[in-house]
This record gives sequence, C-alpha cells and structure tokens, in this order.
Amino acid sequence: MASPMGERLVMTTPTSPIFVIEGFDVSIYASVEDAERHLESPDILDNRYVAYDSEGRLLILKAPRPKTRKFFGIQSVTVDKINISCDESQPLHSEALKKELKELLKHFGVSPAWLEKAPLKDLVTKSIEQVGFTK
Repeated sequence: MASPMGERLVMTTPTSPIFVIEGFDVSIYASVEDAERHLESPDILDNRYVAYDSEGRLLILKAPRPKTRKFFGIQSVTVDKINISCDESQPLHSEALKKELKELLKHFGVSPAWLEKAPLKDLVTKSIEQVGFTK
C-alpha cells in the first residue's frame, strides 16, 4: 500500500480558450491568465461561476478572501491573485460544455441541425466567432 505522503496530485494545464459560465452568460478568455485577471474574487467565493477549458475539463477557481485594513479611519481592501487550475487529466465534462455552447449559439441563430452534429472543437470555434474573447 502506497504511503499518502508519497502520493502526488497531478495538475493538468488547462487548454485555452477558457469558458466561464455565470447563469446564462458565457465569457470566453484567450488564456488562463486573462481569466485570472478579469474574474472577481467575491464572485468566485460566492460560487457564481462554472469554468471549463476548451476540451471540457472542469476548472477549479480559487480566490483568497479579501483582506481589510483600517488606517486612521480609512478602510482599504487588498485582493490577492485568483488562481485557476485543473486536476482532470481527461476532459470529463465535455458534454456539459457542449450543452452550454449549443445554448449560447442557438441565441445567435446558428442552425439547430448544425448544432446537433457539431463536435466540441467546432462549437468552440463558432462560439469565439460569435462572441469574441472577453477583454
């Protein structure tokens, strides 16, 4: 039996672009770094987002709690960097991402027949064409 000390969690690098879903809103980021710069820690702490890489890996969004300080009655808030990671070596949520992208593209008038046959890679490309990257 392997020792728990000897076991390592293998993290997988997410494959860009990154899709962040908040309700009916889909944001597409060109890279993990872009998403980390744009997403807000209070929303992550409130579990408002679900995020996937372009192959359908569910991403882990982490945000430290903001630090509040008072200095002579003035309050300041410091927010540390958001971290996006993935521990799925295989894309286990590709069907969930396909469903989200099909719903998104339906609102842009993309043919239901095309949507039904399209592989995830084509849905990703078409979503970028329709929505563009979030800046």
